[in-house]
Amino acid sequence: MKHESKFGAHIGTSSLLLIFLTLALVSFGALSLAGAIADKRLSDKLLTHTQEYYTADHEAEAFVARSDAAARKARETAADESEYFRLLGGKEASIAVPMNESQDLVVRLAYVYPSLTDLDNNVPESAPDADSEVSSPYYHIVSWCIENHDDMSYERHLPVNGSGLIP
Repeated sequence: MKHESKFGAHIGTSSLLLIFLTLALVSFGALSLAGAIADKRLSDKLLTHTQEYYTADHEAEAFVARSDAAARKARETAADESEYFRLLGGKEASIAVPMNESQDLVVRLAYVYPSLTDLDNNVPESAPDADSEVSSPYYHIVSWCIENHDDMSYERHLPVNGSGLIP
């Protein structure tokens, strides 16, 4: 008797291939979903931080405008430099605007005693363009920065293959 041997795909091979393909697609779908959720969470945090910053920035800009108006008024009424700084309450002014529980927007100004020629040279001949800035001769911005006041302690141990501290 002759046996005919046929080498071909068995009936179960296509089922196994279909199961493997389904598992691969489900795995990739789950990874994509996890990535999308992480991106959404990060976008929400960024949106919140941006809103907090611009709210604090708006308040800091109002502080600068009030300081400028106070310096102009002090220059008009002061007879000399010492009286000018006395009316302003010192040579510097600062504000710390809270952004969230761990950050403040800190603005520091240094007042300048302008001479009358500085005031005359600062007046624009025409209305300023949107692109040009007219600086005030009454103050300089020393700093405009975000300061962290939360005690952040970072984990310095990475338990990978029994390794110790991160250098």
